[in-house]
Amino acid sequence: MAEEVQQGQEAAEEKKQSGSGLKKMLMIWLPLFILQLVVAYIIVAKLFRPKLAPVTQVVQAEPVKKKSSKKAGKAGPIYSIEDVIVNPKNSFGKHFVNVTVALECENNKVVKELEKRDVQIRDFLISLLTERTIQEIDDAAEKDSLRSIIIDRVNEMLPDEGVEAVYFSNFIIQ
Repeated sequence: MAEEVQQGQEAAEEKKQSGSGLKKMLMIWLPLFILQLVVAYIIVAKLFRPKLAPVTQVVQAEPVKKKSSKKAGKAGPIYSIEDVIVNPKNSFGKHFVNVTVALECENNKVVKELEKRDVQIRDFLISLLTERTIQEIDDAAEKDSLRSIIIDRVNEMLPDEGVEAVYFSNFIIQ
């Protein structure tokens, strides 16, 4: 009988020790594991996330005008292409650009031709903006370059050249 009691006490102590050992392991290793996860996340986030600061800007800029024989001060009809929204190159969907482009034309005939080619022009603008990074788009010199490219390419789409100036009436980078 004394042996049975002693065996029962030994079994109880073994259960107590094994449960206590598991608790000790959890108390030591679980916080270490969580710490390793946090450190790994920080390292991956710093190394693999693009280093782009969130940028929100509304820019009003001067137009680039095609050399013309028109007298200064007289503006032609304006054709507007509103809300061209794209994700710039290497933005990974975290940033976007919203642009409204206004095209100054020689006459109303050119405006009617631009209306017919609205989808082609919009597609060209989307391609043009998605080929550039946020830093490139945000640069003032690049905006002037974009204006020149837009004038040249849109005039190529028309039977007779008729676009004289490009205005960005809305230019938001987010």
